[in-house]
Amino acid sequence: MRRTTRALELLGSYLAIAIQNMLFRERSEATEPEPAAASTEPMASGGPRLGCHDILFYGQEEVIMADGEYLVRGLPARIFWKLLRLRNEQGRTEFTNRELRLDKTLNLAEWRDNLETRLLLLRRRLDQKCKDICIVPRARGRFALELGCQVTLADRP
Repeated sequence: MRRTTRALELLGSYLAIAIQNMLFRERSEATEPEPAAASTEPMASGGPRLGCHDILFYGQEEVIMADGEYLVRGLPARIFWKLLRLRNEQGRTEFTNRELRLDKTLNLAEWRDNLETRLLLLRRRLDQKCKDICIVPRARGRFALELGCQVTLADRP
């Protein structure tokens, strides 16, 4: 009985994420995002450069765009943005689930955060859209952010 409940909860969370992504895509197709105002490096016009990704975080909507295309939203977007910033500012590539759970800026739910599910979703989206950016499991509760390209970060409120 307990396994059935857990399986239904997991399927429900995947369904909710899929519906949320579908609704966002419909909304973003209706209104194209404006170009970024602030960036750590200048963005190229005319699409992505070879060996480089332009990553744009819309803070208010909690959405990440990669090379002008929707990548992820919500908690996976906040997690990915946090990892990219830590890598950019501190040079870190190794992270733990525990540090993410303790980070109050991510606004994880106190009672049940589904962190592993969100990381799995993020890994799959990166594999689909940005194959040279990977989240690689290292050990239980540990993972690494591996970049096989140059990444330009820009933040929009």
